[in-house]
Amino acid sequence: MRSIYFPLERGLRLIAADAGSRRLRAAIEAVAGELEKGQSPGEAFGAHQQSFPPLYGELVQLGIRSGNLSGVLFNLNRHRALT
Repeated sequence: MRSIYFPLERGLRLIAADAGSRRLRAAIEAVAGELEKGQSPGEAFGAHQQSFPPLYGELVQLGIRSGNLSGVLFNLNRHRALT
């Protein structure tokens, strides 16, 4: 499998476009907007953590600490799409 790299905020906007929930879509868009303003991923997600299910918040924090946030977000989106 080939990897494609692009900015995190762009990836979040793609995930937001697929989000079934209007509330979740708005939260993801807000995080992308914070990233575009120059905030770190931890700050951006932290500012909107109440908008996400608790498990998502924990997994995002693990992704940030491990340096694999893109992989965590990819898998979260896959899981959400399957359920």
